[in-house]
Parts: sequence; structure tokens; C-alpha cells
Amino acid sequence: MYDKEYLNIFFLSYISFFWLVTSYFFAFYEVHRHTAVLSLLRLLVKQFLFFILGYFAYFGIFKEGDIVNNQFLILMLTIISISFVKLSWLFLLKKYRSFGNNFRTTIVIGFDDSTKNIIKIFKSKSNLGYKYLGFFSNKLYKKKEYLGNLDAVFEYAIQNTVDEIYCSLTALSNEQIKKINKFALDKQIILKLIPDVNELYSKNRSIEYYGDSLMVLNVNKLPFDFTENFYLKRIFDILFSVFVCLFILSWLIPILWVLVKLESKGPLVFKQGREGLNGKEFICYKFRSMRINKESNKIHATKNDSKSNKS
Repeated sequence: MYDKEYLNIFFLSYISFFWLVTSYFFAFYEVHRHTAVLSLLRLLVKQFLFFILGYFAYFGIFKEGDIVNNQFLILMLTIISISFVKLSWLFLLKKYRSFGNNFRTTIVIGFDDSTKNIIKIFKSKSNLGYKYLGFFSNKLYKKKEYLGNLDAVFEYAIQNTVDEIYCSLTALSNEQIKKINKFALDKQIILKLIPDVNELYSKNRSIEYYGDSLMVLNVNKLPFDFTENFYLKRIFDILFSVFVCLFILSWLIPILWVLVKLESKGPLVFKQGREGLNGKEFICYKFRSMRINKESNKIHATKNDSKSNKS
């Protein structure tokens, strides 16, 4: 079974890269606590269909006709091993959670048929790993799990550890949903919406199924709420800035310096205090387009200002 053809760096790099790309597009590693076994099996089939194509494409292009038996054998061992680990991990996690470990605390807002269904799932399926704390409603209930009216949600969530909030869209107004959404974002709490028909096609919400029957809307995060996106944006900013400095500003600055000097005396760069985020002042640097004057930090430039350079 040992074969040096499978240990060369080019093949290992190619197949690893192909696996990472396909797993990213199929969200292979995004398996949630409410994911059903059937959903996981569908995910495995999709992932491996494309992986098989990529796997044999390598030998079709670079090693056509070589070691066909070993190709198939190693591929099958890979598929069986990954499937076994993936399914075993799901079953072990569910078993572990059924003993009350690795749980998420949840509260429910609204008390109608849709929220009663989600509460029933929380109570009956301990292997999902949800610890149900209670519900809020403007209608008074004598139930033990009744935690108060809608205004009490925010104080309760601050004083207690709440991981997820489930809201019935039929029980809340748009303004109430916006207020809860803002609060959840500020406090890093996951917000899930139990929908009515009109909410199913909203762009910033994705559909999830609990117990293969109950539909729940997951409120998607903004792009920069994800740490990886923040760092990718930061890396892009730095690389793009370096590119501009090296290949554009390196020859543009001398030209601008000559043009500014021909128009008026003074430095090329002008600095001025500006108001930034939360009213905090920062120093803004820009190419000077006006003659030096004492009022530059007090009065804004106007149309046809006499202090402006011709350029």
C-alpha cells in the first residue's frame, strides 16, 4: 500500500488545496448542534463527489494510466476514514450534550404555536445541548418558566448568561425586532427568528431546521463581525497601500511638489485636525491646495476662494 507517488509535495499540496476549496464552498465544517444525521450524510456526498473528480483529475493530467488500483484504494480509505470521523464526532457530541455538557442557554420571546414548538424541542432533545431558561411575553402567564414582559428581556439577559435569543415574528413589531437585534449585536448574543411567511426571503437571514420540521431564521452577521474578514480586510489595506506608495506616489509626489511650489510658497503637505469616530480628533494629512494662511484651521474653504492655488 506504500507508494511514493502519494508522498510527493506537489500531489499533497494539490489535493489539500482542492479539499480546502471544496469544503469552503460546501461549508463542510459548519455542522451545528441541530444538524440532523441525514443532513450530514447529504453534506458528505456533495463534498466527496467533487473531491473524487479533483482527485482523479490529477492522475488524468499528470499520471495517466499509472497505479490505478492504488489510486482507488487510497481514495476509498480516505472517504471511509473521514466519514467515520465526521459521523462519530457528531454522535459523541450529541451523547456528551445529553448529559448536560457543552450547552447553550436560551430564552424565548413570545408565546405562540411557533415558540411552543421550539420550547418543546429544547425540553425533549437534550442531545442538542440547549438549556432553556424561560420565555417573555406581554401577556401574563402563571407558568414557572414565564420570566416577565418584553421590557424585562434586556435586564434579564445582562444579569444572566444568555447565549441565544429566539423570537416569534408574529408576536413582535418591526421596531421591537430592531431593538432586540441591536441589543443582541452589542452583547454578542445569537439571535434566531421564528418566521411567518413574509420573512422567509429576507437577504440578511438564513433558514435553519430544528428536528427536521421546525423552521428558524438565523440573523446573519455583518461581514466585518467575522474576525477572519476583519483581518483579511486589514491585510488587503496594508498590501494595497504599499502598492500605491511604491508604484504611484513614488513618481506622483515629485510632480505635485513642483506644481504646488510654482503656485505658492510653503510645504507640499498640509495637516489639519478633523473629527473622527465618537468625536475623537485625528490629524488629516493632504496635498496643499491653498496658500498658507492663519485661518486654515478655523474657516473652511469656499467656492472661488482667493486663497486657493490655481492648480
